[in-house]
Amino acid sequence: MTRKKKPPLQSKRHAVTDDSGWTHITKGPKSTINTQYTKRLLQQQKIRRESLSLEAYSDKFEKYYTPKWRESSCFRSLESILEQDVLSANNTITITRCVCLGLGSPTAGVEVSSWELAALISMLEILGTRHQIKEVIFQDPIFNATDRAFLKDRDYAIVEDPSAFSMIDGTAFLFAPHLEWIHLATALEGASPSLCVCGDIDGFISDDSIAKKTSENVHRVLRDYTDQMTWKAMTDFDGGHNWCFFLCIYWLPGQEGAEDDENMEQRTMTASEELRP
Repeated sequence: MTRKKKPPLQSKRHAVTDDSGWTHITKGPKSTINTQYTKRLLQQQKIRRESLSLEAYSDKFEKYYTPKWRESSCFRSLESILEQDVLSANNTITITRCVCLGLGSPTAGVEVSSWELAALISMLEILGTRHQIKEVIFQDPIFNATDRAFLKDRDYAIVEDPSAFSMIDGTAFLFAPHLEWIHLATALEGASPSLCVCGDIDGFISDDSIAKKTSENVHRVLRDYTDQMTWKAMTDFDGGHNWCFFLCIYWLPGQEGAEDDENMEQRTMTASEELRP
């Protein structure tokens, strides 16, 4: 298993559920957090600007977010992980669909959502060089009409909560940055996606101040998933908003042992034939 040193936690994180139904992680001393105020603040952040038109946002996404993301060292690091590890010759996983949970509203001025979307699209292009990804599915109750139109223009599907959870299986790529842990556990409980981008699960389980707020069943599901995966921490994004903070990429490891066993069996058969009179 490849592990990178985790960045130090800058401050405590606390769970706050907003009016849309998703739970978010906020940072700050617990004693100073006013839950009702924080809920309103999160909502204001999601609608703090008037939503851009489809044409205006599409132009900004293609001319700003996409090139700035692809010029970043974070993209190059992620590209290297995908090409050298996930898509290595020894890795026999199959990816047929992508499920994205909790993206947020990119057209409402939430920059982190746009960076995540730019990163996801680049990952799909790289993975598509080897895997036939037949469908890309998005689910987030906060999507507005412009978000939906933007995604549909790219032939992506949008489903209503909780439909996407049942679409996650062993051939799925789950993209769920900063998804609240209980929702992530729901996504992983019935299946083990072969590739996943989400929060640092080991970091979560080892942080008692956060982990104690969730059930043992959530811990069990998350531990069971990480026990079978290889992972690396995401590199910090140098393009502004560090959307990669506390994120990891998980993938099923290559089956090198199975290949070695097959080669050993073939060599044994060959040696036996040579010894025959």
